[in-house]
Amino acid sequence: MLLDQSVATETVWCCVDGESVQGENGYEARCAQIHRRLKRIVKARGALDAQEAAALREAQQQRVWRHYGYASLIEYMEIEMGYSPRVAIERLRVAKAIEELPVIADALTQGDLSFSAAKEITRVATPETEQAWVEAVSEKNVRQVEELVSGHAKGDTPEDPPDPKLRTRVLRYEVLEETAALERQVRQVLEKRCGNRLDPNAFISALFRAALEGDGAGGETTARHAGLESAQVPASAQAVVGARYQIAVTTCRECKRGWQDGSGTTVEMSPAALDTALCDAQHIGSLDGEDVDRAKQDIPPAVRRKVHRRDHGKCRVPDCRTARNLDVHHIVPREKGGGHDIENLITLCESHHLAHHAGALIIEGRASSPTIVRRAHNAFTIAKHAIDAGRALKEMGFDKHEVKIAIEKTRAHVGTTEQSLEQWIKIALRYCPRPAS
Repeated sequence: MLLDQSVATETVWCCVDGESVQGENGYEARCAQIHRRLKRIVKARGALDAQEAAALREAQQQRVWRHYGYASLIEYMEIEMGYSPRVAIERLRVAKAIEELPVIADALTQGDLSFSAAKEITRVATPETEQAWVEAVSEKNVRQVEELVSGHAKGDTPEDPPDPKLRTRVLRYEVLEETAALERQVRQVLEKRCGNRLDPNAFISALFRAALEGDGAGGETTARHAGLESAQVPASAQAVVGARYQIAVTTCRECKRGWQDGSGTTVEMSPAALDTALCDAQHIGSLDGEDVDRAKQDIPPAVRRKVHRRDHGKCRVPDCRTARNLDVHHIVPREKGGGHDIENLITLCESHHLAHHAGALIIEGRASSPTIVRRAHNAFTIAKHAIDAGRALKEMGFDKHEVKIAIEKTRAHVGTTEQSLEQWIKIALRYCPRPAS
């Protein structure tokens, strides 16, 4: 939306209806007139968007598209209303959402909220949180609204810490028809190699990683945090010999968070992604120290070669045929006494490695005959740990507000990984204020 702003100017010449107007007063009057007209258009457009949403809901109830010979309401909107399928889907989604979000619907009707902003906040707002979201996006442009919503789930408030696993970025390209055909062929190849369908994120990630590993181009992604460890992924044709990740210890050894750098941007990694990087690492030393340390690789190259050959250069998860983007995983974690012996190391593709550290794939036993079991995410256990950890913090003397913030940040930190109650409490304490000395 347009914001009211004053215009400071000296003597300006402009032309209105063929006549020259000299001076500050004439220019300001003309600007004010145009500004008021544009503001009226913005408000009118918001009201029309709200009316269209109500009409779309009624059209869906009456199945209007059938009366006019269309296969769906989306097709009707595409032909009769001029929307692309993507825009039609979003318009219909917002129309359904604001039926249960009266504050957003009213702000849209009054022109206080643009449709673009409404489209974003309806992804996360509920009847309990919609007022907070409307106030938070007031006077923000669409890009700022997208940044504010990114990383939040349904029911979150704007003040809740964003979850790195929920942050997404839109990549959109317009290509020739033959290029689109190549994309479909490549998707079929990668899905056949992985043994399952790939969602857009998994497909693009596999495609980019394959390109980097194929040509040995430089390209690194780094997870780092002031006071933590950072993971760098070297694109190298010698992935069999060298570790796929490089770990650099910075200043703080207590905070178990990581940030990933790529092409000048920095985003926070999920705990599962950071654990994956730490599992197969090359340590390059302290980033803030004056001494230049020699790089230390966790798994000796000779052992890595044997593991790769023993596993026939592919992921060991049953029915997975992936032979690229491979990591070497410790079945018994290092912190639990697991070593680098060949029977404790197993080859996993990136997707299954992440799934294991997220708690969805259980790997036990010895590498020669491992037990691999898929497990669905247990939301009940996580909710119970959150309640019990919060109760423990209150017993330690932290007030209700401090406990709420600490548990919310711990939820974002843990994600869907399997953690014990003791680990929940330990992580939550890092987000609590330190007692005064």
